[in-house]
Amino acid sequence: MHKNRQRGFSMIELLIVTLIALVIAAMAVPGFQSIERYLRIAGDCRNIFSITAQAKMQAASQFTHARARVGLASNMYGIEIWDKASNQWSPVGGRQTFSQGVTPGFGTVANPPLNTQVTLAQAPLCVTTAPGSASPSTTPNDVCIEFNSRGIPVDYSGTPAGNGAFYVTDGNSVYGVTVSVSGLIQSWYINKNDTNWQRR
Repeated sequence: MHKNRQRGFSMIELLIVTLIALVIAAMAVPGFQSIERYLRIAGDCRNIFSITAQAKMQAASQFTHARARVGLASNMYGIEIWDKASNQWSPVGGRQTFSQGVTPGFGTVANPPLNTQVTLAQAPLCVTTAPGSASPSTTPNDVCIEFNSRGIPVDYSGTPAGNGAFYVTDGNSVYGVTVSVSGLIQSWYINKNDTNWQRR
């Protein structure tokens, strides 16, 4: 004689399994958010590194001046080239926007990466006038690293300059791209609670 057996799971068993799944999900969320935050700022830093290197190559290939430009207020970045025919700075491609939660700046970090800048600062303000102008006109809230046709970073007067840098932060860490006077482009990282920058 066979006894009738109930099939499936009881309500208590289903509740226990659901509770365990919710606990595991709650433990995973902070880790996921941390990874997502890292991917956003690291991706933006790679993009800034890329446009800086592209600006250097554009200047050499077009035999003119080119620059990487970052908007401190607009949170946008891109490449511009000096158009000799129209006598103005012209964008190359479109401008990109920083990821959500990422903004230009360096938060509470006080010191620059080793052997890059004397004082931690963003690149100089962008000029609207022609390269080499004696009396340049600048744009507020936009900073640029400009390269001459030899791929050397220069200031508004055309003098080689090794103080160009872009820094972005998400409130927890700071990433930076620096350019030495020789044109060497480097990428950096520091946690807001650390004192030493690390090369990326």
